[in-house]
Amino acid sequence: MNRTDREALRKSAPAIAARLAAATINLVGSKLVPVSDPLAVGALARAFTLLIRAGGKPVAVPLSRGEVLAFPKSRPLDLPGTVHWLAVGTDGQGLAISTVHSVCGPVKAVAHDLARSRALAAISEFGAFSGLDRPR
Repeated sequence: MNRTDREALRKSAPAIAARLAAATINLVGSKLVPVSDPLAVGALARAFTLLIRAGGKPVAVPLSRGEVLAFPKSRPLDLPGTVHWLAVGTDGQGLAISTVHSVCGPVKAVAHDLARSRALAAISEFGAFSGLDRPR
């Protein structure tokens, strides 16, 4: 991909990310459930935009509790000091993947670092597999 192609991709990133976010499904138990709540779709679009602009390298963004609750069957920690991070990347087939991690701790900066790190680590692990073939 040349410089012109990369620049065009960066400029169209929000539109591409919006389409990716609108087509996202979550694995809930053994069922595939579409992500349809506007808060969750918006959070995914924000993260997918960054993913595209980063050239496909995994990225993570903080989420509000409301955004986390907008994902299907989400049950985040409900303790004071809980923070939430969404990480996005690609799997072995180049398909977009995402995960949310929540951490509670007395020092908010440490909780943010840990939640972000755990989310990115999970994306790296999931990225080593293709589709739903990864171990659970």
